[in-house]
Amino acid sequence: MLDVNIPYNFGDPGPTVDLFTNNIINLEVKHQTTTEYLPGDGDGFVHIWFTRTGTGDPAQNCSMNWGINSLISLGDLHNNVFDLWPESDYATPTPETTWAPGIGALDFGLPSSGKVEWGGNDFAPKELLIPIYDDNVVEFNEDFEIELTNDGAVNCRMGESIPASSPSRSTIMISPPVRWNPRSTPIPSPPATLSLVPTPPSSAMAVTPDQQIIIGGAFTAYNAVLRNRIARVNFNGTIDKTFDPGNGADGLVTSLALQSDGAVVIGGDFLSVDGINRYHIARLLDSGKVDTSFNPGWC
Repeated sequence: MLDVNIPYNFGDPGPTVDLFTNNIINLEVKHQTTTEYLPGDGDGFVHIWFTRTGTGDPAQNCSMNWGINSLISLGDLHNNVFDLWPESDYATPTPETTWAPGIGALDFGLPSSGKVEWGGNDFAPKELLIPIYDDNVVEFNEDFEIELTNDGAVNCRMGESIPASSPSRSTIMISPPVRWNPRSTPIPSPPATLSLVPTPPSSAMAVTPDQQIIIGGAFTAYNAVLRNRIARVNFNGTIDKTFDPGNGADGLVTSLALQSDGAVVIGGDFLSVDGINRYHIARLLDSGKVDTSFNPGWC
């Protein structure tokens, strides 16, 4: 007969369950875009953020080491084999004589390694500033990579690269500034960016029945014409100025879908298009204006 009247605190106590597990340290984003800063433009740094989450003991101090372009040792700046973003080269680190340099003059400065730390009950994001230089050269976008390591970590561990919103490494893409060169002026020094490409590059593309191309991405200009993250390009590569989205999207456009009436549906990490609230999805008319009859609300 089964005795169900077992006295309290008697018998097999079962496995011990820890109240706390791990503090998790991540980089805030997996891919970040910055710009070569011209004099008086911005503060000259890319701002990189680290986050602390997880179910570790909140009263614990914790710390983790980070490095840039690490190959043999953390932050040795020797790694030029990580995956580049489309239309990018490897950025040139400081010092320029570092083995396996990038293309052209210096693109970013020191430090190349360090430690990020939190005190007890501190869950505020921590900021790292890396200097970004304008090398005065007409060039493609250039990338460097920052990563976390569990080696030497105290009371924490790094997160996984999946999901992408919790990365342990991040690629920083340095985009060259657009240099304006009106037709009637002499060629400046250095010459203007004359190539027919968006700056930064596009991440979504669709071809219309008349062979025009609609592009979306993180760019803010196309061949020195202001276009915030959405544009339409003619068959010969020039921008179609009849498609004018105004202020464009306020965040990254990652997907496009054409409709038979010439309208285009866009999706991405934006909250408004041309100043009109559109949460991550919007429809644009053939003119480029927001179709106000299509309002998906919050999504």
